[in-house]
Amino acid sequence: PKLLTVEKDVTPRRGYDGTTAADVTISRVVTGISNETVTASLTSAVYSSEDVGEGNSIIITYDLSAGVNTSLGNYTLTQNGDPISSSEGLTETITEVDGTTVGIDPAAITVTIIDQQKVYDGTEPTIANAAQGTHWSTTGTIYGDDNLGITLTVENSSADTGTYAITGAATNTNYDVTFTGSWTADDEHKGSAGTFTVKTRPVAIHIGDAEGFYGDTPDLSTVVLTEVNSQ
Repeated sequence: PKLLTVEKDVTPRRGYDGTTAADVTISRVVTGISNETVTASLTSAVYSSEDVGEGNSIIITYDLSAGVNTSLGNYTLTQNGDPISSSEGLTETITEVDGTTVGIDPAAITVTIIDQQKVYDGTEPTIANAAQGTHWSTTGTIYGDDNLGITLTVENSSADTGTYAITGAATNTNYDVTFTGSWTADDEHKGSAGTFTVKTRPVAIHIGDAEGFYGDTPDLSTVVLTEVNSQ
């Protein structure tokens, strides 16, 4: 059988969007014989995986239709291959296009770390469960029910009052996450971290009364200091 060439325009790579849809169009079918024609209709074009990673491919499925005086059985889709026996549901798997490996690239997204604060309570500041909207927000799209896997760490923290950098990490490899925040200290976290502020704890003290006789040196040893309240 003669080799039938189904010419296609294939975009080998695109950004992650949570789907397997691939960008493929069939441009023409070449029979190599002037008076014989075959047309192809694309039925589907999908990546083998919706995720970022090695080993992806594009699976193309199409139907063929023979023109007048043309028999598909006289053609093959692969060099030295078998004659075409069916006109429907023909598949082709592509792993490379013009030297470019087929695949899906991470979707870019920016995570802004929201500043946190607390009043001094004798414990180190931590963020145990980083929640969207409370501890971080995004610029960009999170597709479907995806979880970015965000964790936040308060760097070099202590129980003392002061400011500490909040750094972020993400575990979902389908996203290229850039962290940003208000941290302005001249260190490796500048611009990419949030700020956790531990504020001084207000304390009200009641000073007890004292009494004595005129001319004596005031004796304050019996004065009682009592903490009225703290916040």
